[in-house]
Amino acid sequence: MFQTLKNEFINGLSWKDWSWLGLGLLMQTIAVIYGCVTNTFDGMLATVCAYLGVFTVIMCAQGKISYNIFNFAQMITYVIGVVIPLHLWGEGVEYIFYFATACWGIWIWKKRYHLTDDNSSEVRPKRLNKIGWSILGTYLIVGTAIMYCVLTKTNDPLPFMDSISTIPAFAAQILMCGAWREQWICWLMIDITSVIMFIMLGNWMMVAMFAFWTLNCIYGWYKWCGTNKMNKV
Repeated sequence: MFQTLKNEFINGLSWKDWSWLGLGLLMQTIAVIYGCVTNTFDGMLATVCAYLGVFTVIMCAQGKISYNIFNFAQMITYVIGVVIPLHLWGEGVEYIFYFATACWGIWIWKKRYHLTDDNSSEVRPKRLNKIGWSILGTYLIVGTAIMYCVLTKTNDPLPFMDSISTIPAFAAQILMCGAWREQWICWLMIDITSVIMFIMLGNWMMVAMFAFWTLNCIYGWYKWCGTNKMNKV
């Protein structure tokens, strides 16, 4: 048991990886100290969500299946502490989809999980071919247009921004569950949009979280492109 935990959480992590984790936690701490409301139930949940988010995205970038532990907790706190109070219904639909696909993703990752030369457990990623890219591009354009039309009929305060951050999220989640490296491109689109959206809403805790997630997309792309034995699918 101890060796399994060591392979999952310690082996294979360099000082750069630990420094990256420290940076993410520092950004969230600064957001807590300066201007973030934490004396309400929603505020406390948003704070917990933000810290869980740091661990989730970093563990995913490392190709660790244990990211799901933090992921499930982060999804619950995000929906209760952010989505419902701010009426971000597009985000709500997005997170329902996350819940529905997360278990499938665990099954896929377990099939592609392996022990590296440095005794670190991680997933073996894949990459899209030209047909995959064509399907992805068509979905993003058409899906975003449809979602925008739907959200304009609700009390969503930012239907355009919400649709841009929601539709790519479905693709990103499927790509992540299937262990495709192109997930990081979709996550980058989502996170940049989310930073802008939460700046407009004045929620600085979420701004800090998504700002770090944006940087982590570059980190994740670098880590996954550097992984050996990628399959083109």
